[in-house]
Amino acid sequence: MLLVAILLLQIAAPLVLLGAMIIRPPRSRAGLLVLATLWAGFLLAITALGDWTVLPWWLPYALAALPIPMLWHWRTRWPLAPAWPQGTRAVVLLTLGAVATGGCLWVAWLGAEGRQLPDVPAADLAFPLRGGTFAVASGGANALLDLHTATSADPRFIAHPEYRTDFVRLNAIGMRASGLFPADPARYAIFGAPVIAPCAGVVTNAEGSLPDLAAPASDPHHTLGNHVVLDCSGIIVTLAHLRQGSLAVRQGQRIDTGAMLAAVGNAGDSREPHLAVTAKRRGTALLLGGDAMPMRFDGRYLTRNQHHEN
Repeated sequence: MLLVAILLLQIAAPLVLLGAMIIRPPRSRAGLLVLATLWAGFLLAITALGDWTVLPWWLPYALAALPIPMLWHWRTRWPLAPAWPQGTRAVVLLTLGAVATGGCLWVAWLGAEGRQLPDVPAADLAFPLRGGTFAVASGGANALLDLHTATSADPRFIAHPEYRTDFVRLNAIGMRASGLFPADPARYAIFGAPVIAPCAGVVTNAEGSLPDLAAPASDPHHTLGNHVVLDCSGIIVTLAHLRQGSLAVRQGQRIDTGAMLAAVGNAGDSREPHLAVTAKRRGTALLLGGDAMPMRFDGRYLTRNQHHEN
């Protein structure tokens, strides 16, 4: 279902819109302007909110370049076209196009708003991965970029948002895996990537015995899977979905920033290999609850589709 949604919204929809621009362009200047703005707004929306780790990250920029020759050709039609559409059908299409344009621009604005650091205390952490170019699959200040910011009714959570950042690694062609949704965890670029301590502190929890699962299987009974929890001077940092047998630390151990913790795996309620990182202020016994904190990594507030090399 997720693959179908991605292909429809991020591939089929822009190609259909582009086909309409080429085959049946509007005859009025208002129609041409609305259609060009709709194209730009739709691309802004799917670039901001689409999943550009399943598909190559550079694909929306390639899509943006496709209509340039046609838009250049439209300059010859502009002076000859009437200002407003003629006929009921053309007026209806113009109205629908304007409404769709407004919706796309509104969604794109929400995406931009979600990239702003929330006005709450944030945790400053070192980047927790090594060995390549990493992308944020889920993360941001609103539910359009990160579903975890929605309040959960799960009794393991308290009634406020959780800020979580999910990282994947990109391969040579800009995708997170060899294939769209392969079952073998080893086909995901991040599988086995070294996970390092993002802060100095004490290991308060460490689990490394759970098996790595084939995608998209998950283990909802062990939400975090294999994981390490660090108490860094009152900030509780959890790094989840680690590889079975890869733990390099033990509970109670004091570690420095940059120390080797484990490797990325696919254990727990994961569905595919990635590293999930959360931070909270100490003050609750609930491992998944607490006073949630957004995170800066190496000084950057990283949100969906943004990249970091380490």
